[in-house]
Amino acid sequence: MAKNKIIIIVAMALVAVLAATTIILSVVKINYAPQISKPSIIYVKTSNDDGSFTETNENFDKILEEYNKSYTRSVMSAIFAGQNSTAINLTENGTLPTVNQVPAAENLIRLKYEEPQVLKINGKELDGKFKEVYVQVSNNASFAVTEVYFKQNSDVTAYYLLKTYANQAGLYELIQSLFE
Repeated sequence: MAKNKIIIIVAMALVAVLAATTIILSVVKINYAPQISKPSIIYVKTSNDDGSFTETNENFDKILEEYNKSYTRSVMSAIFAGQNSTAINLTENGTLPTVNQVPAAENLIRLKYEEPQVLKINGKELDGKFKEVYVQVSNNASFAVTEVYFKQNSDVTAYYLLKTYANQAGLYELIQSLFE
């Protein structure tokens, strides 16, 4: 009889631990966003129009909010999707590959900075500074690989390329509505 009670108590404890872990992993968020500071200007290009937004424009904060929100999801969904790494193309020595140009895109956001910014990935500073960030925006309603380009300070035609995950549906809808 005492043995059965112990088994029941242990089983209930395991169920409680499993339930608590599931709840915590569903509530805790993972953020795939590159660690960048607030830009001074945001340029938005859509297939229909383009424009620039500064901090004094009411849409500036909306764009940044949707941009940041597009990179956030629960740890639980990231684990089930197999997408729990924030930078999926870091080389073995912890650097990002470089490319010579940003591919043409119908929908693009460019974040511009007055001062050179230090490139940080996964909390680690990389050997590179940038003054512009280019993000192609697509209408994907699920988390998919997104390419983020950091324009190097030292060279006009060189960009650091970061591949990460984003769900850009909300950001896409916002930038489309900016020019209606």
